[in-house]
Amino acid sequence: MNEKVGRHKGAVETLLHEQKELSRLLQIVQQQLQRHLSELEKEGIDADQFIEDFQHREQQKQQDMQRQQNPQQQQPQQRQGNQQQRTNQGQRDNSQSRQRRDTSQTDRRQGNDRGSQNNQEEESSDKRDFNPL
Repeated sequence: MNEKVGRHKGAVETLLHEQKELSRLLQIVQQQLQRHLSELEKEGIDADQFIEDFQHREQQKQQDMQRQQNPQQQQPQQRQGNQQQRTNQGQRDNSQSRQRRDTSQTDRRQGNDRGSQNNQEEESSDKRDFNPL
């Protein structure tokens, strides 16, 4: 138990020192940033607008990088839309197949030779029209 407590105390002390150093670095960066921004304002450049534009560009870069790293991860809405398109296409294909099949059955019942030829043509076209997507 004492080893565990000692390890955690050591970790907390180390992290507190790191936090102090990081705070010191942030102060230096903030001072330098303020100095350069005041110089830009002296030159007539709107520093607030410059910062806003910079942050927007950086955000865009980050989003672009994420899209490039994960191209297979589409937006959920886009995936749902693609799924709906495939479902609609499948329903249309099934409906067309049913209509052709019903027509050919009607022709066969009537004993029409032409219906028999249509049936053979339609069966071969059913195979060609098959689209799993």
